[in-house]
Amino acid sequence: MQAREDDGVEIRVLGHRLGVRDDDGAPIVISRRQVRELLCVLAIERGALVSAARLAELLWDPEDAHRTRGPKQVIYNARRVLPADRLRSKDGGYRLHLTDADYLDLSEFQQLTDQARSVHGTAPETAVELYRRALDLGGTAPLGDLPQTTGMEPIRQSLLGGLLDAREELAEALLRLHKFREVIDSVTLWLMEHPYSEHLVGLLMLAHYRSGRTAEALRVYREFLTLLGPRAKPGGWLNGVAVQISENRDDDWGPRPVHLATDEHRLTGGIDTTTPSPARVYDVLLGGKDNFAVDHEAAGRLTKRFPFAPQTARVNRAWVIRVVRFLLQAGVRQFIDLGSGLPTLENVHDVAQRKAPGSPVVYVDSDPLVCIYGRALLQQNQKVAMIEANAARPQEILEDPATQRLIDFDQPVAILLATVLHFISDRDDPSAAVRAYVEALPPGGYLAISHCTVPAERAEQAQAQTAPDIWGGSGIHPRDHDVIARYFDGLTLMEPGRLVDAPDWHPELAIDKVEKGLGNYWVGVGRKDTAPLTGA
Repeated sequence: MQAREDDGVEIRVLGHRLGVRDDDGAPIVISRRQVRELLCVLAIERGALVSAARLAELLWDPEDAHRTRGPKQVIYNARRVLPADRLRSKDGGYRLHLTDADYLDLSEFQQLTDQARSVHGTAPETAVELYRRALDLGGTAPLGDLPQTTGMEPIRQSLLGGLLDAREELAEALLRLHKFREVIDSVTLWLMEHPYSEHLVGLLMLAHYRSGRTAEALRVYREFLTLLGPRAKPGGWLNGVAVQISENRDDDWGPRPVHLATDEHRLTGGIDTTTPSPARVYDVLLGGKDNFAVDHEAAGRLTKRFPFAPQTARVNRAWVIRVVRFLLQAGVRQFIDLGSGLPTLENVHDVAQRKAPGSPVVYVDSDPLVCIYGRALLQQNQKVAMIEANAARPQEILEDPATQRLIDFDQPVAILLATVLHFISDRDDPSAAVRAYVEALPPGGYLAISHCTVPAERAEQAQAQTAPDIWGGSGIHPRDHDVIARYFDGLTLMEPGRLVDAPDWHPELAIDKVEKGLGNYWVGVGRKDTAPLTGA
């Protein structure tokens, strides 16, 4: 146990079981599981007030009878075991009273990993020691006393993601020190918990390769491809590692860079890491890795206020893939994906070119990081381009040399505006942008739109979903059905002939089960019909 200069309560939530010590350092025995779960939830909030309704949502699933009764009995039981005045109530909510003398392992974990990242590239020995101390806080079975509920799951995944980041970065530092056997032993163990972590797989491959076991490195890669299955493809970084190893290129190998969060690294190559980016927050919600601490924090705030945000992101991403399949069946062979976001396991060009090899795809995003990763991933594909531009300025995109090179506007083309128009404020006139895109479409071209809305029964969640502190810029601008429907003026809405919630749009085109929607998006696909014939 870490020594403390001042007396204070000690709370440890990262390990297999909640640990609490009083002001004198004596352990407090908490036998009731629900009390431990309650204290974990409140400790994660680090002294912030949590409403009774939110506590019930985190502690129990909807079908649990305890949820309707609320947390009062659990609060009473917790107060019986905690030091006096440590669990306070105010305005119908509850919070842990924490002082500067108190110890919280979550705070120490953050401090240790921040320190490790600051010296990751310059002093790997120090970084290794710091990462190890941080990971020791969680042990071999972390977060054992967090509630096993739907409401808590996004928070659990966020915390587990932080532990996984530290593991990956520790392995990178060990690679820099040529401690290949330690990397192999540790990463092999961690992959049992995170079998789909491409970063861990790549680090294991590099450790085998650098220790002279090329065949073993490539075997790891083949096994990962088998795990993914025929419908999924690994990302660009892992593919690059496999190519380097297979070609025995010893000069340019290296771990994926760690995103530093220290002040001197807040602006990197034109990428602002002080403000959350919609594309990177979306990447966090989808379980991606190409994001910064500020994006994780924003996603955490979002899921705290709107627990189903990750589900919404997955539902919309799945809709995009179904749209591409639908358009391919309709004969479309060209795509412009506006606000494309960071590359995922299944991208528009993957779906399009698997069905129709050579189909040109132009990706557009305003986030420099998206464009850097996109260009790195797509550099070998001559039929795909990545443009850094704002979807609110259509002429720049339509006249870009890459668009002009790849897209033939005399042939059917699809323009995808998935989860992008609601990031354009009314001041910037999204309707005018849509009209310009529709005008550019040839007869037989298609426009696909998904757009955030706020159902009347969940109006109180609007601020949580749309806040600028989460999404950066001016936040999200939800619009109602009629406004979104007008974007399709002049187009014929495809079956079902009206705007619907994302899961209700052609679910038969999905390969996997379609997740339930939440009624907070309208989606539709419109076709620009053949121009009418005029008399001679």
